[in-house]
Amino acid sequence: CLADKSADIDRIDVWLSSFDVCGMGKDDRHTGMKNWKRRALVLLGILGTIYVGVGVYFWSNQTQIVFMPVAAIVRTPGDLGVDRYENVQFPVAGSAGEIQLDGVWIEAGGEGEQAPVILYLHGNNSTIGKNPDRIKRMHQCGCHLLLFDYRGYGKSYGTIEPSEKKVNEDAEAAWDYLTEEEGIAPSRIVIYGHSLGGAIAIELASHHPDAAGLITESTFTSSLDMSEWKYGGLLQIFPMDWLLQSDFDSIGTIASLQIPILLIHGEADPKVPHAMSIQLHDRASRSAELLLFSDADHSNCGFHRPKKYRQTVKGFVDRCVKGSPINVTNIPESDFSIQ
Repeated sequence: CLADKSADIDRIDVWLSSFDVCGMGKDDRHTGMKNWKRRALVLLGILGTIYVGVGVYFWSNQTQIVFMPVAAIVRTPGDLGVDRYENVQFPVAGSAGEIQLDGVWIEAGGEGEQAPVILYLHGNNSTIGKNPDRIKRMHQCGCHLLLFDYRGYGKSYGTIEPSEKKVNEDAEAAWDYLTEEEGIAPSRIVIYGHSLGGAIAIELASHHPDAAGLITESTFTSSLDMSEWKYGGLLQIFPMDWLLQSDFDSIGTIASLQIPILLIHGEADPKVPHAMSIQLHDRASRSAELLLFSDADHSNCGFHRPKKYRQTVKGFVDRCVKGSPINVTNIPESDFSIQ
């Protein structure tokens, strides 16, 4: 029995000594711990470099991510049969005329000089010539139209990069052109913004409570909300409040507006969730109205149901400018809902 125990002890000694053979003796275990710590520090360094690199990339590429400026003007209103239009240019305030914005003025048909005016602000990745179909539908509402490109888009002031400050200044320049150079009363002007242009329109309206009204289409609540929605948890590890160079805090601005507001959104919008227009509507004054198209996406609210779109927009503009009520009769509930 003692012999068996002795044999067992010998086997344990051999097993323990095998750690020395494998390089795991006391001294080697200490060395191994140092190596593990070194590897952990290297890994943390790599992760830290990636973290900083992604943050720097996101910060430095926001012009392309947020604004996506393009130069190409694909079509003109004349390509769609609109013949009463002219190209216009106007300066940005404080530039001594050196910064000129390129735009198009489209005459209304039927109501002459006293027709309502829509100041149209396009979204990112667009120009005055990219969505002429939408422009034609707005024109069919019996309004004069002014549309223009921000700096960095189309033919406006070369290739200067846009920013939140610059696009807001450019919108102010368009307002000044209408009210000061053309002598149009603010009470005849309805500000209309699509997507990013909706955020610019809300900001512009906050500086001009004398505007007749505000229409937004497919717009968002804020840059921070959009980044959280678009990237989900991927960017939650970054200090987005610091990284974002633009706020476009429409949800914080719209509550102060006292002018009539119409918010339009497609429920099938894959780029900006229609829930954001609902949030804007809920934050806005009680006079704000919300128009949801059940089958429309980001850019075609006026295309799927053109008659209903024109009827609602025209009714809203007429009410804002002329004081007549909106007429939305004979519009099936399945096409859209209005609140």
